[in-house]
Amino acid sequence: MIKEELLLPFVDLKTEYYDLGLEKRDETNDQITIDRVLGKARRKKGWEGSLADVQIIGPVDAYQVKDQDKQGIKVLDFSSHQPGAKVYAIIYQKGGNWEKILFEPNHKILDCLRQRSPRKVIL
Repeated sequence: MIKEELLLPFVDLKTEYYDLGLEKRDETNDQITIDRVLGKARRKKGWEGSLADVQIIGPVDAYQVKDQDKQGIKVLDFSSHQPGAKVYAIIYQKGGNWEKILFEPNHKILDCLRQRSPRKVIL
């Protein structure tokens, strides 16, 4: 209701639905994909990883995320850089390589990730 009345008349807002529920687990193979939106219509895959290799997902200012931050960690920033945006980090380890992925998930995505891996997601 709020989106239709207050946002859509003034903002060209395109939303998409992603089903991350348990019934889709086999289809997604526990993969997380973050896409980069280029312009209004184009998308480019920015990052893909397995939930099994994720160490933690949480707000960038959470102490649990800061504790996992390693020196020399590769940072991939997919955030909007808008003031007041709630940026989350995925700390990811595959083999000896560590990555920190910055993104802005909505509550639905966070809830789905928390259902799948409750010990790894900090809200």
